Amino acid sequence: MNGRNSIPVQAWKAEAAKLAAERKSLYLEYNSIKEEVREVEAVRRGVEDIWRSEARDVQRERAREVER
Repeated sequence: MNGRNSIPVQAWKAEAAKLAAERKSLYLEYNSIKEEVREVEAVRRGVEDIWRSEARDVQRERAREVER
């Protein structure tokens, strides 16, 4: 036991508490980032929908010009 006579229980408990707090902090950060990604994906989908709609409008207008 590296020259020790007893197990360092207090040190283990302190480290466990520190790691638990760090885990909680990281989990909160993860959830925040995950929500931000959802919002960005929603905006991206909206922009793509608008872009597709405009592209269809341009195609229709070109088809009408060809018919004339």
